Amino acid sequence: AKKAGTAYISASANDAKKTCKVVVVKPSLSLSKTSVAVNVKGSYTLTASVKGLSSKCVWKTKNSSIATVSSTGKITGKKAGTTTISVTANGITKTCKVSVKTPSLSLSKSKLSIYEKGSTTLTAKVSGASSKATWKSSNTKIASISSSGKLTAKKAGKVTITVSANGLKKTCVVTVKKHTPVSSIKLNTTILTLNKIRSFQLRAYISPSKATYKTVKWSSSNTKVATVTSKGKVYAKKAGTAYISATSSNGKKVRCKVRVY
Repeated sequence: AKKAGTAYISASANDAKKTCKVVVVKPSLSLSKTSVAVNVKGSYTLTASVKGLSSKCVWKTKNSSIATVSSTGKITGKKAGTTTISVTANGITKTCKVSVKTPSLSLSKSKLSIYEKGSTTLTAKVSGASSKATWKSSNTKIASISSSGKLTAKKAGKVTITVSANGLKKTCVVTVKKHTPVSSIKLNTTILTLNKIRSFQLRAYISPSKATYKTVKWSSSNTKVATVTSKGKVYAKKAGTAYISATSSNGKKVRCKVRVY
C-alpha cells in the first residue's frame, strides 16, 4: 500500500488471468475529548479510535507536573494549571487540553451556639477528586456529629467540629448552653364559655421564665365544636364541649374546657 485509493492486482499464466481489487484506506485517529477538566488527584480516561497499519497509541503529556497520562490514556491531575495531552498512532497526532483544578471546601458555619439536647445540621460544600466529607467532634461528650453533618448537643461546654475532604479541613466552634426545661404551664383561663363571643385568645405562661424552649403546641379534642390556631386563638364552631390543650416541648400539658352554646 502506497496511498489511499483503489488498484487492481493481476496474475497471468498460460493465457489465463485473474485480478484482485485492492482498496487502500488512509489511516485515521480520533480522540474522545479535545478538552477536559480534572481535579488535583482526580483522573479521567481519554479514548483513542485508531484505523491504520498499527493500532498502537503513544500517549504524552506536555507538563507532567500538572498532569500525567498512562499508556492507556488515563489522565491524573497533579497540581492546578493547564497542559496538553497528545496521542500518536500511524504518524497522526491528536491533542487534548487539560485543565487541573484545585479542590475546595467550605462549611456553612464557623461558630454557633446551641442548647443541650438540641440539634442542627452543618453543611459542607466540596469540590475535588472525591465528594466525600469526613466529620469529627473534638469532644463527643459535649456534642456529636453524624456522617451527614447532623450535630447533637449533649452537655454544656465548647467543642470543635472538623470536616475534611480532599486534604482540606474546615472547623466550626460550637458552644453548648445549659438547657432549662419547662416545669409547668398556666393558661389565662381554664374554663371558657363561648356564646355571643365566637372567639377567644388563650395565652400560655411558661415556668420558669428562663426556660430554654418556650414554644407550646395547641390542639383541640373536638374540632367540630371548637378549633384553635397555632397561636392559641379559639374559634367556636357548634354547640358542645371541647378541651383545648397547650403542650410544651418536654411534654408539660395544661388544658382549658370550652363550652359552646
